[in-house]
Amino acid sequence: MRFLTGGTLDPSFGGGTGKVLTEFPGGESAATAVLLRHDGRITAVGSAGFPSVFALAGYLPDGGLDPAFGTCGRTTTAIGADSGATGAVLQGKGRVVVAGSTFDATLTEGGFALARYLGGTGSGQDVAAGVAAPCPAQAPVR
Repeated sequence: MRFLTGGTLDPSFGGGTGKVLTEFPGGESAATAVLLRHDGRITAVGSAGFPSVFALAGYLPDGGLDPAFGTCGRTTTAIGADSGATGAVLQGKGRVVVAGSTFDATLTEGGFALARYLGGTGSGQDVAAGVAAPCPAQAPVR
């Protein structure tokens, strides 16, 4: 949703309603972070589906899905068996860095997950992703 300074919904956003709902394949989805780009475009970050994946949606300044962002304005990245993004920041050249968590198939072991979307519009077509693993045990110092 986008609001005017007086607190009412902005009729220039979301086709006149002031709000936008974006569905992802695979079931339930949720946004946990929103980034406003210098050119007025918007990137929403969160998770989608079950098992869940990192999910990003790109919007034009009027709330319409950005056709240059991912596929039809959306992109997803599976990291581990079940993952979700909880935060994001913008880097130079339109890159988006997304942080969250990932769990194994039984949801008993997890870790931090991080992905950087390299596309000029955060398109998600080039993704560098990884999972923080525990450090190997070190031999005692003598």
